[in-house]
Amino acid sequence: MVQQSKRTDLYQAKNRDESALNQIGLEIDKIETERKKAQRNFIVNNPDNYFSLLALQEVAGYDDNVVTTEPMFFNLSSRLRQTAIGKKLEADIQLAKKLGIGQPALDFAQVTPEGKELKPSDFKGKYLL
Repeated sequence: MVQQSKRTDLYQAKNRDESALNQIGLEIDKIETERKKAQRNFIVNNPDNYFSLLALQEVAGYDDNVVTTEPMFFNLSSRLRQTAIGKKLEADIQLAKKLGIGQPALDFAQVTPEGKELKPSDFKGKYLL
């Protein structure tokens, strides 16, 4: 990609042109948005094409949004969903549904140095890092 090469050159220049870097970044973002849109359209319009499965795998990797990814997955033919990649993608979608932003943390217990057992659920309603 030409823009990637230009961006690399600008980063490596002694006197960085921040304005040019920002412009290249915007161009790259625009191209990426168009590419993702084209991939989604291909997936929707070609539910039995193996490349739809590969495109969805890529889209899902970039876009952790299960709300958009899951319907596209189930729109694929059952033949594609039953492949090794399809099964892995379905498992990843199910995991993302459990671990996604806004989902409750999985509960587990850990003993502190003082011997007290703590669980994430002990901090419900609070920020936990």
